Amino acid sequence: MLEKWSCLVDEIVEGYVLTIYDYTNDLTTRQLLQDIGDSLQGALAERFGAAIGTIDERFLAATEPALSPLYKQSASMFWIQRVPRVRVGELRDDLLTFGHVKQA
Repeated sequence: MLEKWSCLVDEIVEGYVLTIYDYTNDLTTRQLLQDIGDSLQGALAERFGAAIGTIDERFLAATEPALSPLYKQSASMFWIQRVPRVRVGELRDDLLTFGHVKQA
């Protein structure tokens, strides 16, 4: 699961080419990791949190705040409130159409 989140962040860095529906679906990977992390304790929780934190830092650097959340969310779900800095293809068009970003 950590590998899937890391690979998604790699795609975001390079330019996510699929639709907004694919993007929001792929972001659910991060929620699953949150759920797993919340169930862990002690040293394992610390190691898991550190691994997620490293990937999250890359995600934050590769994204910027959206003008509006991508879907109904909790305030703690930061990943739903961010869009790629590099916007290409269908995702770029979708983000513009749904008002999550302004025209550059």
